[in-house]
Amino acid sequence: MTRALRIAYVLVAWLYLAGLAAVAFAAGLGLFGGSTMQLHRESGYILHLAPILLLLAAWGARVGRPTMWWVVALSVSGLIQPMLPILRESVPFLAALHPLNAMVLFYLAFTVAWRSRTFLAEPLATA
Repeated sequence: MTRALRIAYVLVAWLYLAGLAAVAFAAGLGLFGGSTMQLHRESGYILHLAPILLLLAAWGARVGRPTMWWVVALSVSGLIQPMLPILRESVPFLAALHPLNAMVLFYLAFTVAWRSRTFLAEPLATA
């Protein structure tokens, strides 16, 4: 069971990173006239739930405490991301953090995905 959860963890980690790239591409399409921002908005709302799956898979896969902290940071950043644009009218300064948080998300998602490569070959962590 843990082996299956490790495979799921690795898959979700890399798919989440690919999804972030797709959402960023949709933002580019919206900004430069290839589409509206609706595609970016809708795909972003769907994608922001993926870190919860990643968190559950990491917990079940017993990835160890250091990796779990990376996944927790990714989950918190991912859950905050769709809330930032909502603040556009009331607190524009915070809403402007949306693209910066996207860069943080890319860094965290890449780190989590890159570290996940080792979990298919390692013995199970005890922490």
